[in-house]
Amino acid sequence: MDEPPPNWPGVLDPELLSENLVATGHKLADAADAGDWPALFDLLDANPALSVNQWRPGSPEWLTPLHHAARLGAPAKVLAALAERGALRSLRDASGCTPRDMAIEAGHPAALIDLLTPTPSPLSTELARTLDANLEWVIDGSIRTARLFEGNSDHELRNILRYPPVTVLHEVLGRSLGFAIPGLPGGFRVMLRCGYLETVSGARSDPYMHVITDRGAVALSAALG
Repeated sequence: MDEPPPNWPGVLDPELLSENLVATGHKLADAADAGDWPALFDLLDANPALSVNQWRPGSPEWLTPLHHAARLGAPAKVLAALAERGALRSLRDASGCTPRDMAIEAGHPAALIDLLTPTPSPLSTELARTLDANLEWVIDGSIRTARLFEGNSDHELRNILRYPPVTVLHEVLGRSLGFAIPGLPGGFRVMLRCGYLETVSGARSDPYMHVITDRGAVALSAALG
């Protein structure tokens, strides 16, 4: 059986999350904000469903533990431990800053900045922007097909959900992320291939697959089994 992909923590509205996930998400953010790394790693190790890239539930800033580590100038061993757990160096906060950007702004040493420098994305800026837009279209379509969040426009969905940016996928183990969308059985999975994306959504018994390129998206099959 394939290992499940890492979780993308893209639900912005805390009311759509379980009470336990909201509570542990706040504890994670508190530990990261305070630089209490032992407490943070204990939380991550004790809660496998909690993403190392989780920002504070409901916060509009989207600051991950790695952003806080960069801001505080955490020791190299802390950065390495976060990276081992899947922390994304290329993930931007709501203002567009990567952890590296925050370390530079804080005036931290070049050695720390080097540790926070992500490997370059294989996608050009223009291609990444186009793939992001086409991925949004596919996810929106899955949400509409499942009759989720009825009454919300696609624009309003951006206040409820943050879709995974394709520029982080090359950093993820297996180049694949799982996105648990409330109410969508089986959730959503996105995979980076060579210059294009593949997605699988829906329950295992009735999954849907799309190939996403710079030209658009094509549904390959209504049933992959």
